[in-house]
Amino acid sequence: MLLELFPYLSALLIEEVERQPDKVVLRTRVRSATGTCRCGQSSAQVHGRYVRRLRDVAVGGLGVVIELCVRRFRCENPACTAVTFAEQIAD
Repeated sequence: MLLELFPYLSALLIEEVERQPDKVVLRTRVRSATGTCRCGQSSAQVHGRYVRRLRDVAVGGLGVVIELCVRRFRCENPACTAVTFAEQIAD
């Protein structure tokens, strides 16, 4: 049902939906187990996490907030200058 309303969230796992008086909060994370650095190296070594809060269009008169838990990975390429990178979501 939620993916019918929000098809662009298909790359995310919706872990919790909370209805508040004035909005709906979707707590999400990326489905994939790894991230890819800008150098092209894939990594599963998580360095940390943080939450991004994104506002979306209203549904049924309620505001929508997407709380996205984003992981930071360590780049395993010794030649890469990035050292760590945040995972990116396609589309």
